[in-house]
Amino acid sequence: KKKKSKNNDFGKYAMKGSDIPRQPIFRDLRSTYMEKFGKNNRELAEYLDISPQSCSTLASGSDKRQPAWYIIMRLLESLDLELVLQSDKIHVRSKDT
Repeated sequence: KKKKSKNNDFGKYAMKGSDIPRQPIFRDLRSTYMEKFGKNNRELAEYLDISPQSCSTLASGSDKRQPAWYIIMRLLESLDLELVLQSDKIHVRSKDT
């Protein structure tokens, strides 16, 4: 077995200082929710208990803020999806998978 260098011992999300990319997760879930339920940005923002402006800004990532976890969790729950976290990758899948 090939010995890993110190920087390659862990997956990218297991490295010190790494963070889970909540903005792209939110962006994709937002799009899926709006398409599935035929909702617009204002209606989704109301459901998430945030302002329509925040909903748009969090999706675009234009101000570099990360969406709160409760927002991502609400979307996952309403879409019957789950977030799978692994040391080297993160993906969303159907709960029945």
